[in-house]
Amino acid sequence: MAYSTVADLIGPAIQIENTCQALYEGMERKFAHTPEVTSYWHHYALEEAGHARWLTDLRAKSTAEQLEQKADADILLHAQKMLKFAVDQAGKNIRNLEDAYQIASELENTETNAVMEFLITNYADNRGTANFLRSQLNVHMTNLQSKLPSVYQSKFARESLKAL
Repeated sequence: MAYSTVADLIGPAIQIENTCQALYEGMERKFAHTPEVTSYWHHYALEEAGHARWLTDLRAKSTAEQLEQKADADILLHAQKMLKFAVDQAGKNIRNLEDAYQIASELENTETNAVMEFLITNYADNRGTANFLRSQLNVHMTNLQSKLPSVYQSKFARESLKAL
């Protein structure tokens, strides 16, 4: 095949969500000594699992014809770039909550959501579903800061909370 397809895009998108889930689960363990921070990362891990389920369902519900449609080259490039992101290595380099927060910010505000947005826009069952999923995605990104426990809203406080 000389071009990439939607099926080629959905697979990496699922892997990205699963990788993000694993990263957030690792962050849960690194901050197990602080229950409110553990809960914060747990929430993010669950949301990533939900994103992966939606993508898996999307793939299962799509016809062979839909899956063989040409994929947007830029979006596929974004997905491939995210797969190359060394999440395991980044997780090993987390010394404090600020490090974890910055990694999560990078993941949530860059290519990961560009891939999800593309799939929602082009392949959600209907407009209502697309609007709902887009809303959930926006809330997911906003919650990164707004749901962070209030005591850790400042960079100084996040740097002070050491990882295990």
